[in-house]
Amino acid sequence: MEKAFQGNLDIKAAYSRLKQAEAINKKTKSSLWPSIDLEVSASRSKHKIGNSSITSNLYKTGMAASYEIDLWHKLSSSRKAAQLETAASEADLQTAFLTISAQVAEAFFKLVAVKEKIALTKEIIRSHQRSAELVEARYIAGTVSALDLYQSRQNLLGVKAELPILESELEAAKNGLAILIGSFPPIEDMEETNFLPEPDFSFEKGLPADLLLNRPDIKASLLRVKALDAKVAQAVADRFPAFNIFGNVWYEERELSTLLDFSNILWSIMAAGSQPVFDAGKRKAEVEFKKAQLEEALAKYKKAVIEGFRDVKNGLAAIKSADQNYHIIKERLKASESSLRMALEHYTSGVDTFLPVLEAQSTHAKVQIGLVEAKRLRIFSRIQLARALGGSWMQDEAKRARMKNE
Repeated sequence: MEKAFQGNLDIKAAYSRLKQAEAINKKTKSSLWPSIDLEVSASRSKHKIGNSSITSNLYKTGMAASYEIDLWHKLSSSRKAAQLETAASEADLQTAFLTISAQVAEAFFKLVAVKEKIALTKEIIRSHQRSAELVEARYIAGTVSALDLYQSRQNLLGVKAELPILESELEAAKNGLAILIGSFPPIEDMEETNFLPEPDFSFEKGLPADLLLNRPDIKASLLRVKALDAKVAQAVADRFPAFNIFGNVWYEERELSTLLDFSNILWSIMAAGSQPVFDAGKRKAEVEFKKAQLEEALAKYKKAVIEGFRDVKNGLAAIKSADQNYHIIKERLKASESSLRMALEHYTSGVDTFLPVLEAQSTHAKVQIGLVEAKRLRIFSRIQLARALGGSWMQDEAKRARMKNE
């Protein structure tokens, strides 16, 4: 998890989007303050007076200021929208941490499951090898037919054929985990875990409304609704008159050495107002556009809330189903072990042919592999429920990411 939080490229992209939103927020915030520019100029000109010409210099330096009076809250609405969009990007970063943590957990336990299947398949191959050797010895002794010999060899080769497929799945699982961690080729210090754990734990119960507080994606959706509401207010205010104040203070002199003498100071101040009269419906269309965006964001927020509750219900149902499936397969494993043991006893005592042994071996192998998959599904169902419930730990990870990059 630590490697993924540091190196995952989706998290880095989410953090970059947060920095973009913060920069826009700072840019928007500056519009509430006066704009002051320093101006410096120097010119040289030649004038003709009668038959003679005069060359003169002119030096100017000063400052120009402008300020828009936020009478209709257009600028403050723009700033509010930028602040809310920044908060939404922060929630997006937290969502990235939550999503990647779930994906890393799933990828890791998928890797472990494949490794356990490989170890189990190798053990099954050894068991089938012993059976094949037993049949071959009985065939040499003339107590069984060649059919039993070929059937035992076919059964052994069938299990061996599964091994290359599992090894390919193992390589793919390693590569998938490496991509999530942001490191390629795959790291090799994951090889210590070879068997899936038993996920015997439960989740704390809470009110359904807590989901709205714990899911960062739902938070982000709501914040964007509020941001677009502020943008609607900004677009409406843009249709009202705008009032600006302009001021200039400058020094002007023909000699550079005396430019900054106080007697050379000049100034001007002006107030101006403007009212849109005709824009062919441009500002009205902008208001309608922002309102339509707000309606879309509100629909997405409602959908996010509904999907959040759906994810929790699906997660709870998946845990219940996975647990039931796991316990049933454990019972099947006991039954298949007994069936295989009896089939071998009947075969070695000459009571039955090798066909029941083949069927029992095949069934037992499938149940053993199925039990590994059932354990993986139990773990996956809990990962998905944890992801659906959200939490607050992502806030700490987002703070650490910010501290690391600042």
